[in-house]
Amino acid sequence: MDQHDLPDPDHHQGLEWLSLALRPKAFSLQDANLALPDVFRVTREAQEALERVRRPFASLGLRKWNPETGTVEEDIIKLRWVKEVARLGAVPKGFFAVDFPARDDDWLYCWVYPETAIAFQHKPEESFADRVPILEKPSPN
Repeated sequence: MDQHDLPDPDHHQGLEWLSLALRPKAFSLQDANLALPDVFRVTREAQEALERVRRPFASLGLRKWNPETGTVEEDIIKLRWVKEVARLGAVPKGFFAVDFPARDDDWLYCWVYPETAIAFQHKPEESFADRVPILEKPSPN
């Protein structure tokens, strides 16, 4: 079994989360900030779970293998985080960065843990490296 064949830790829920990730909700800035406490909570919980799993193995350069699932425990935690963020209507973009598609399709509101508010945006074809403060108007290209 390779890393692309991860067992689904929530197999009874199927792939509903994947369809949500592929067709995310459209957010106003206010809606994105209202959803943020839940995104923040699941992200904090994932960070804490990763720390608990990594701590005993960090000095050895090892990762905790779960023989029941046949995967590394960190991968299960990250997959659960991706699923939870998708269920909340947002788009997981990396560990632990999230996009909230804006209603006008020209922008993505973006957030990275541990920011406490949605304060940045970027164009859909851009990355987090291109993000600008929401109040700032980007220069035309």
